[in-house]
Amino acid sequence: DSWDVHINVSRSDQSIVDIDSIKYIAHTGMFSACLQPTLNEAGTAWEKAYLAYVLDDIDPECFCFSQLRFWGAKLDRRNGPIILPATTPAYSLKTNAFVFCGDVTDVINSGIPLNESDALIKIRISEGVPNQVTENAATNTITDYDFESYFGVRNCCTCDDECICTENKLTIVFVAEEIYSPAEQTVPGTPGGIWYIDDVSLI
Repeated sequence: DSWDVHINVSRSDQSIVDIDSIKYIAHTGMFSACLQPTLNEAGTAWEKAYLAYVLDDIDPECFCFSQLRFWGAKLDRRNGPIILPATTPAYSLKTNAFVFCGDVTDVINSGIPLNESDALIKIRISEGVPNQVTENAATNTITDYDFESYFGVRNCCTCDDECICTENKLTIVFVAEEIYSPAEQTVPGTPGGIWYIDDVSLI
């Protein structure tokens, strides 16, 4: 709840099957933010999932170099059409992370699309990246996680140049979206994909 915007975001309380494995020392999937696009009430369009946080103590004269870091784990349920001659549905979950100059939470809450080209830092995780979350399809439960580390750097000025951001606020934004319409779903009614986020830092 400390995040300023959390649309279609929940907190994971899933348990882990093999807690002794070394890869679970840092990240277990428990209490991570879980972004999941959902269908609108009419069932005609997907609603994006947003997680955003505003940093309001930025000194613009010092904001010349920054790095966004986080851990993420994605499950793409492939809610897309069959792409011939393949026999499996297309990847459908798009996941991006951004850092914007200023406070963009009003834009997100109003439903206006963000101008991603304005972002100071852009981390785009392409569709088709292998799933980092394993799901038991029979019970629709998560059984395994394998978090990956992501980072993006922006060197926007030097000591003698004008900084690209002259405001004293920055907004960190995570977005998960289904890129196909519900009418294009291979299996109608399949839930949206999920993206777990943990250990976010901007330095």
